[in-house]
Amino acid sequence: MDSELPKDDLELHKAFEIILSIDTFSDYIIDISELIYKNELSRANISLVLQDHKINRIEEIKDELLDLLIVYINLILNDHIITENEKNNIKLLKIYFKIKEGDFYRRR
Repeated sequence: MDSELPKDDLELHKAFEIILSIDTFSDYIIDISELIYKNELSRANISLVLQDHKINRIEEIKDELLDLLIVYINLILNDHIITENEKNNIKLLKIYFKIKEGDFYRRR
């Protein structure tokens, strides 16, 4: 399955370039961020990252994925506007990361 994220989304690319320069994330979160940066995010590629890091289910790293999504949201809020494209990117990332309604409130 190919990435459903927009292929020519320069803002998404720039945001994840910044995220990759932040050295506070674990190796597997960096690997997932690289998938997004390279527009290679897919369930199959996420599964490969999880396998490489001996993680059984994506839910095991949900807190760190929430942190990643929060960093992304903060970056796109720098201009005080969330575009329709950015909103769709957030929705897709929530689907890939299996983030459900209430997870932000309960966990972060």
